[in-house]
Amino acid sequence: MKGKRGRLKWGLGIVIGLFLLLTGLFAYNGVENKNLDQNARTVVGSSFIELDRGVVHYYLEGPDEAPLVVMIHGFSVPSYVWEPTAEFLNRNGYRTLRLDLYGRGYSDRPDTVYDITLFEDQLAGLIDVYN
Repeated sequence: MKGKRGRLKWGLGIVIGLFLLLTGLFAYNGVENKNLDQNARTVVGSSFIELDRGVVHYYLEGPDEAPLVVMIHGFSVPSYVWEPTAEFLNRNGYRTLRLDLYGRGYSDRPDTVYDITLFEDQLAGLIDVYN
């Protein structure tokens, strides 16, 4: 019994250590804190638009007259998570809109409350431009 408990503690220690290491690397690199100016965005090769709360990074792809599918990423991974799905939908006759929500990817990081209203306004503003 003592041997199993010792191995469990040791394994748990490794998992916690790896978690702390990865968290530290993420914080050190400041992935979400980088200054997003025009130079930083030039290398991306996609589209940007200025909305009420800041610049939004997005991809609008597929046939112009096709039905539109809007893809919104989750909490941590920006719009590139939808790339394979967008490619499939575009090949099969759909138009796709992917965007980086404020605070993620190459969209601005406004100094405001990040709540559902912010993201609803962001999406509505982007859709209004293309509707």
